[in-house]
Amino acid sequence: MVTRNKGRSLLVIPDTYIMIDTETTGLSPDWDRILEISAIKVKSGKVINEFSRLIKYSENDIVPSFITELTGITTTMIRSKGISPKQATSEFKAFVEESLIVGYNVNFDINFIFDSYQQFNLGDFNNDYVDVWRIARRFFKGERHNRVVDVMPRLGITHQQRHRALADCYDQKSILDELSIRIDENFFKQSKRAKQKSKFDLRTLISTSSSINQDSAFYQKSICFTGALSIPRKDAAQLVVNIGGAAQNGINKKTDYLVIGDISYSTNVKNGITGKMKRANELMNAGQDITILTETLFMEMLEEENA
Repeated sequence: MVTRNKGRSLLVIPDTYIMIDTETTGLSPDWDRILEISAIKVKSGKVINEFSRLIKYSENDIVPSFITELTGITTTMIRSKGISPKQATSEFKAFVEESLIVGYNVNFDINFIFDSYQQFNLGDFNNDYVDVWRIARRFFKGERHNRVVDVMPRLGITHQQRHRALADCYDQKSILDELSIRIDENFFKQSKRAKQKSKFDLRTLISTSSSINQDSAFYQKSICFTGALSIPRKDAAQLVVNIGGAAQNGINKKTDYLVIGDISYSTNVKNGITGKMKRANELMNAGQDITILTETLFMEMLEEENA
């Protein structure tokens, strides 16, 4: 697993920063590549400069059709307007310098950019950063989805998301601006206090379902969660119990599944993994059969079995 020496994640509403966004060919920095990288420089809440580059790769400049459908970026555009990834990354670094970075699900963009810095010997991309998605999730508690497309209409932002990096920077700034108006001075204090509450014992949950699907992959299986989930962990554990599974507080020799949420902000991450992930790996190396799932895959499996 790649360990990235990134900056600190800050939970604040900044007024001077650089908003960033990327368009990529997929979700993994290991296998996919950046097609477009953009940023806007914001000072005292006002945009004072823009940066946007399309990127052309000599070894593979084909834009996947589903990316063209989503973003409008075509292979022809890349070939005619794109610059090399080294040039684009170098120019981006010169634009952002040591500024505070802001973005939406910004760890996704940072991971891609960090790896580009490393590839071209530009050092670590370790600017401190603020994730607007993190703030939105706290503001819209109880909402299952808090993507840009979900949050904009809730905040009265009426135009459609274009899925182009520069336009997305402005959309993300609009969301941050609206949240800054609606969030009071106690918002972040309340968030910190919520973390200090005693943890609920997931093992005490009982089923609230009248029927149990014995064909479920999770029936009579023990499931543990790590990282931040898109729904409260207690609710995720209740879904497990309702299908005849057992929810666990920690990893042990009975664990069958470990479900991983967002670990970007977990305080017990070391070398890119949480304590539960480390314990699961130890047990797996010792011969225990533990299946590791992302939260997305876990929810998809539940939805398919309940369809």
